[in-house]
Amino acid sequence: MHSIDEAFAQFVIRNRVVGFSEEPFTLASGRQSHFYVNWRAVCDELGTFHELLGLLAPRSLAEFPLARCFYGVPEGGTKLGLILQYELFARKAAQSSDAYPFAMGRAKPKERGPLSHRNFLGTPAGHTVLVEDVATSGQSLLRALKELKQLEGCIPYGVMVLTDRQQRLDGDKSLKELIEEQGLKYFAFSHARGLLERLELPALLSEKIRQEFEK
Repeated sequence: MHSIDEAFAQFVIRNRVVGFSEEPFTLASGRQSHFYVNWRAVCDELGTFHELLGLLAPRSLAEFPLARCFYGVPEGGTKLGLILQYELFARKAAQSSDAYPFAMGRAKPKERGPLSHRNFLGTPAGHTVLVEDVATSGQSLLRALKELKQLEGCIPYGVMVLTDRQQRLDGDKSLKELIEEQGLKYFAFSHARGLLERLELPALLSEKIRQEFEK
């Protein structure tokens, strides 16, 4: 495992981003699950968020060297997109006089106006990387990607997620496969299976979770 991936996995476990439950609960996608992945507590506290940024920024810029814009999927990826975009600007500004967008998506689009005003506060432009915290059904991410493709001056460049739950989606394909079919790079800092393997799960619960990945 890559050293940054190892550090990232340890950060996830230490901050209890991933966990499990004997009783199933309903995800936002409507699926039932015995494990959760929740980045909200990390992103709500500046100390842990700053530590997270230290893990994210170098690898993000290395994986997407042509990026001109990091854009977070509303609302889970909004903070991530903004802070990564600021980091990109801080590192590139001394090397170039090019303009860098500072884009944020609206959780609830306006009813009127062009797409750039209805759906965005600051419009993504140039080679744009779509950022999400947790990839489950992928519907919000795929919808945001569709919007980016409709924006003049925006070039969808790739997709980056903090944790991929690794569940099959449309036509039994993974989100990674759906993204790569569109000619875009897909990068996940962590995967649910690898993270869960680091936890001490009861045997019966471990089997139930294993079956979730096969659905």
